[in-house]
Amino acid sequence: MQNSLVNLSGKSNAFQPLDQLNEYIVREVKNKMQPYMTESTDDHLRNTVSLVIMFFPELKRRFAEETDAHIFDFHSSSVDEWCDVQRVMEKILDENLMQLGGPKCGANVHVVPDLFMDGISVLADGVVIAKVKECLTNLGPCTMMKSIVRIWPVL
Repeated sequence: MQNSLVNLSGKSNAFQPLDQLNEYIVREVKNKMQPYMTESTDDHLRNTVSLVIMFFPELKRRFAEETDAHIFDFHSSSVDEWCDVQRVMEKILDENLMQLGGPKCGANVHVVPDLFMDGISVLADGVVIAKVKECLTNLGPCTMMKSIVRIWPVL
């Protein structure tokens, strides 16, 4: 169930993750909730409206069609993202964010050490892992945690 896909339209390449669909339904139902709801209107929202929430976009299109209304939020045209990419690229180049070494935005920048890579490099030589294996094989299960705590400063 981690990789479940659904295709509500039947079109090829229209599959979407099931959890994304569930999030859409929950968001739409929450948008319909009002602070002044009573117990009966809440029950109506949860048990009636939430079951037909997937039909609302089609209803909106049909109403617009029948009333000759022009609705701007159908997103039928593709978006050209090149302008956004170009602005971000220019910003990165202007601020020298891709420059290796040296301060990025000023002299007071503190460089944070990469603890993950430091730990990987210490584990890669095998010395620490050999010590852990040796301690765990020589000691019984009762003293296993004590041995790990004793070795921990070496890590």
